[in-house]
Amino acid sequence: METIDVKDIPEPIARGLEVVAEMARKLTGTRDEGHSRIQLGVRSGTVYGTLSRKELYEEDDN
Repeated sequence: METIDVKDIPEPIARGLEVVAEMARKLTGTRDEGHSRIQLGVRSGTVYGTLSRKELYEEDDN
């Protein structure tokens, strides 16, 4: 499937579908041109302690 007919769908929803399609391309590792995604550089580092999800997103009660 190369195209999807969205002419009878409201524009905000059609744009949302476009975003979803782009996200799917990123997840599968392809782009519109059919090229694969680039690999980002990874640097080694040192981990000092841990941080839980609760600590990270907990809001201050002040």
